[in-house]
Amino acid sequence: SMVLLETWSVGRPAMVNARSDVLTAHCRAGNGGLWHSNFEEWKTGLSWVSPRVKDALGRNGREYVKKHYSWARVEKDYLAAIGGL
Repeated sequence: SMVLLETWSVGRPAMVNARSDVLTAHCRAGNGGLWHSNFEEWKTGLSWVSPRVKDALGRNGREYVKKHYSWARVEKDYLAAIGGL
């Protein structure tokens, strides 16, 4: 999932393997990518996505990363976790 988040952090859309529950969950939550189960779905996904859709997916992914994985957010969550010890 790190590669997906890094991809989104620079505003690029993603196409992930549907067998990965983590990656598909991120794509659903962030609306920043598509997922495929086989080669035909992968090929169809690549041909279906227009530049406009790619840009929108990339923007959505970037916003998802900013909201959930920015350093400020990570620091806040980390401090909250260790504050409870």
